Amino acid sequence: MKTIKFNLTDIHIKLMKRMNVRYDDQCEFGAPIICPKRPYGNSYVYDDIGEIIGLYPTEGDPDDLEFSLEQKVLMMKIHKQMAVALQVALTSQSFDVGVYEAQEYIEDWHKAK
Repeated sequence: MKTIKFNLTDIHIKLMKRMNVRYDDQCEFGAPIICPKRPYGNSYVYDDIGEIIGLYPTEGDPDDLEFSLEQKVLMMKIHKQMAVALQVALTSQSFDVGVYEAQEYIEDWHKAK
């Protein structure tokens, strides 16, 4: 079976600390969820991610700066990585940064040696 790897960074840990966790009993048996509308507390996700990771808008009017396309692409990439980052932290029972590995489809994440 193929080994997969994931680099858990301090950025992932910072975002996890701010995740907006709820219990959703509207579907099936119910389960804890990360709020999809406000995953980090507010509904403008780019502002939240930027604030949390220290990334600031660079384009537009100086009185009304906006995130550049490149910044938004980077933030969306990190945001999508959070599913794996959270799985790594939960299954490894660790919030230590570093490279983790697991067997593909099993997700038995542990810190790589």
